[in-house]
Amino acid sequence: MGGAKFTYISDRGDKLSKLDRFLVCLGFLESWPGAAVTALDRLYSDHRPILLSTCPHDFGHIPFRFYNSWFELQGFVEFVMSKCNQFHFIGSGDLALATKLRWLKGRIKDWVGFEKRRGNELDSNYKKRLAELDLLAEERSLIRDLNIDNS
Repeated sequence: MGGAKFTYISDRGDKLSKLDRFLVCLGFLESWPGAAVTALDRLYSDHRPILLSTCPHDFGHIPFRFYNSWFELQGFVEFVMSKCNQFHFIGSGDLALATKLRWLKGRIKDWVGFEKRRGNELDSNYKKRLAELDLLAEERSLIRDLNIDNS
């Protein structure tokens, strides 16, 4: 049940209860498998009205989530453009778009994962180098003598 946590609140507010069972005819759930119950706002009574909805609210799969941070990855736009140019589909326009987005989702997911792993490896290398410098700093001064030629 959606909406409120309880369907009844006593006048003093010390008694709370919830209707969690409903009487329906045989075959109801087979006819309306997506039926949902929602407790509405309690305006003029101590009971909340309950709304039974049998209309499906599923509009299909969301193609994919797109994160603005992907634009910060070097080469992302070029990657997406090249993959879009590689895709070919024969069929109706709406089916072509849905198929292309599903296909593109997989390619982007793989590419972003690879870039994140590569970035994590770089971060790990930097952290190792920093730890090495910390150890050296404990042993000796890290300031270079300006008179020494480093060539």
